[in-house]
Amino acid sequence: LIRLIDGDIIHIPTVHNRVQLAGAVTNNGFFEFIEGETIQDIINFAGGLVVDASSKAIIKSIDAMNERTSDDYARKSNALSQEQFTSVKLVNGDFIDFLPLKSVDNMVEVLGRVKNPGSYPASTNLYDVLVLAGGFNDPEYIKSIDLENIVVLRKDKSQFYTKEFVTSFSKASEFNITAGDRVLVYQDKNYTNNYIFSVEGQVFKPGTYAYKKGLKISDAIRMAGGLTELSNDSALVVFEIFNEVVNNNIVVTSRRVSNITAEFEFNPGSRIIALPYENVIRVEGNVFSPGLIAQEGQSMSVSRAIELSGGMQKKSDKRKIYIKRLNGSLEKKRWGSRLYAGDTLIIPRKEDDSDFDITGLLADLSSTLANIVAILLVIDNANN
Repeated sequence: LIRLIDGDIIHIPTVHNRVQLAGAVTNNGFFEFIEGETIQDIINFAGGLVVDASSKAIIKSIDAMNERTSDDYARKSNALSQEQFTSVKLVNGDFIDFLPLKSVDNMVEVLGRVKNPGSYPASTNLYDVLVLAGGFNDPEYIKSIDLENIVVLRKDKSQFYTKEFVTSFSKASEFNITAGDRVLVYQDKNYTNNYIFSVEGQVFKPGTYAYKKGLKISDAIRMAGGLTELSNDSALVVFEIFNEVVNNNIVVTSRRVSNITAEFEFNPGSRIIALPYENVIRVEGNVFSPGLIAQEGQSMSVSRAIELSGGMQKKSDKRKIYIKRLNGSLEKKRWGSRLYAGDTLIIPRKEDDSDFDITGLLADLSSTLANIVAILLVIDNANN
């Protein structure tokens, strides 16, 4: 070791010869070299090339000022092979980019009903690729795959669209696969279908049942053991499943279906509810005593229901009275219309243009007058 004492001067000279390494070399960056060293020497100094380095490199050099014939040709690039690494000597300012190995398109893509969709090496045949994608050796999972219609799409330079081959899993070992192929595996809908519906409320056997196309409400009630004495056909409610697109996303919602009958054919996932019998009628809207009234007999006239609700108030719109039935359907009141238990009678109020809110008007006038007073004060102050 050299000891430093008071007054010593340490001189660190500037770098005169330096090159930059990039690409497939262990340590990228700037390295100093001495005259006569080659590209191989600097590779060794940088820790060697990485495992996926190719045998090629690009060297970018700058001619010295006294060697330039023109600034336009002072910077040049050359390609080098590995054989030249030991012979090409380094020059100050060199930039050497060691090229990596390029990937070769020797993969196939498997999409659809497999356990691990994705890219796989182009094996000898289709069977090997399918086994790698998974699901074909699973005795339960394979039941959900359409084994008879496996599609292979292959690029073809002689036509705009790809060639399409259809084969079966039993013949997959005989089908030779090619790099760039796309394999489509489909789901067997006959096996994966598992549709159900539910019946709730006043039935003898509420629960979940297997769905088949063409089932009607009457069929569902029969499967559920029929209605109890606390319900009837007019008290049936159905909620169905709908797929809606909201902000580019599919949202599953359940909505009530109005105006159903016993012959209505419902969809998979439906909820059928037999509501309990209600021996009351609802009266809403422009009457003196809106609310529930007791049913009288099998049915009730509209005028009787209005009478029991205290009668109509002024400005009731008699031409727009309507009835909401227990099953959700709406009916405009007609001559001879009858009300049944669970119905709702709605009496709307006329929309009269002559009506106005005196309180709101006075508030608006007060606000306007206050603004006028404020403006006058500002003008007065400005004049003074």
